[in-house]
Amino acid sequence: MPTHDTQDLTLVMPDDLEDELGLSADTLAALQHFYLEQDIDLRAFEDLKSSTDESGERKLLSISAFKEDWNASQFWFTDDTAEFLARQLLLHSTSESSIAIISAPSIFLQAQKLLLTGQYPLPTRLCLLEYDERFDLLEGFVKYDFNDPTNLPADMDGQFDLIVCDPAYHSEACIVQYAKSCKWLTKAVDVKSDRSRSIKMVCTGEALQDVVTESFAPISITSFHPRHTVRLDNRYACYANFELEIHQDL
Repeated sequence: MPTHDTQDLTLVMPDDLEDELGLSADTLAALQHFYLEQDIDLRAFEDLKSSTDESGERKLLSISAFKEDWNASQFWFTDDTAEFLARQLLLHSTSESSIAIISAPSIFLQAQKLLLTGQYPLPTRLCLLEYDERFDLLEGFVKYDFNDPTNLPADMDGQFDLIVCDPAYHSEACIVQYAKSCKWLTKAVDVKSDRSRSIKMVCTGEALQDVVTESFAPISITSFHPRHTVRLDNRYACYANFELEIHQDL
């Protein structure tokens, strides 16, 4: 990966603009640091987009490569939490399964990593439905906006039997929109199949239990509490329509 000399990134403001804005020296220094950091992050991300391993294949990325935007309600799960949730999906997956991971890129990246180990069969389809277009460099990315919950490619309608979502906001309106997406994506039940229902997980606030269990029914709260890389005020819960295989306290 190329290195960058930060000396050429200095933010320079004309003297007359400084005077017009009336900014103090400390404020100007903080502003300069902010833009410097943003520029470095952007350059590092552009490098990641083109990085490959020794075989010429694109490197498997970590969620740490994507800086969280807290203003967009981006809070990544810890690696342990993301791996645990990805395993729950893959434990119920077969080579005929289609998996949709909605607004949870950290889970998607862990699922990709686990599939490379050969422990689980490769599903027919693994998709990340996500608003942030930085993730379009990942195979399986599909642009998603919960404000338009079924504005998705037609070939995704009723095609998924394993779905996990992490609604962007803690509000009833947001939860309801995600539920519409899940309903639209979910395969119809095949009464002749051994699989009697699709697998669903929802990660969101514990305080939203009533609206989650109603909107995604049948689903119930579990004893697992997802953790994030930053401390959040809202207590998180995991809801599922199956029994989670919890082997340790994450």
